[in-house]
Amino acid sequence: MATAGWITGEYSFGCQPIDYSDNPKAVKLLSGFYWVYLLKMVELIETVFFILRKKFNQVTGLHVYHHSSTFVLAYISCKFIGGGMSSLPVMLNCFIHILMYTYYYLSSFGPKWQKALAPWKTKLTIAQMVQFTLMIIHSLTALPSSCGVPKQFLLIWIPNVILIYKMFYDFYNKSYTAKNNKKKLS
Repeated sequence: MATAGWITGEYSFGCQPIDYSDNPKAVKLLSGFYWVYLLKMVELIETVFFILRKKFNQVTGLHVYHHSSTFVLAYISCKFIGGGMSSLPVMLNCFIHILMYTYYYLSSFGPKWQKALAPWKTKLTIAQMVQFTLMIIHSLTALPSSCGVPKQFLLIWIPNVILIYKMFYDFYNKSYTAKNNKKKLS
């Protein structure tokens, strides 16, 4: 995806219209959207497996909503707006998932690794919230009428990202801030 316009400097952080032509770079970018859509489907199926395995501690409201909404938004993106400025949030999210799955993989090496990686757990949640903040700011550049991107998607996208940010913020406070306050009081 990055080589379809971002690395070459054709795309910027601001308004970037979607190229609906059969330009090779536009097609390459849309192909990337399709692969991300398939990844989001796998992530949603993973949630179903958690439920079937009765791993309810891994299935929170945040988890279910996040994976359900990103699957739906990935479908809409792939079908209607696969390109232009909508590619930046996809790349940010892919980067965050690379960090997360690297963390999960390294944690699977046992308690010693888990202990060594523990400080990174909070940093991953912070990185996700930074990602959402960048996504919101980036999306706001599409609101002016001079930006030729479909505005209907923004009516779904921006409130969803704000809601997910809030859910991650609440998770962060519940999981990390509350625990740190309890340790200080002890």
